[in-house]
Amino acid sequence: MQLRMTNQREMILRELKKSKKHLTADELYARVKKFMPRISLAT
Repeated sequence: MQLRMTNQREMILRELKKSKKHLTADELYARVKKFMPRISLAT
């Protein structure tokens, strides 16, 4: 199954690469939500 590379997914990947530690889903969601307020945790 292939997923489209959406803006939301790009932002998530960017934040993961910037992080110096392992992030929980909630931590990652909080970081991305600052820039994309309409993103959902399911993304």
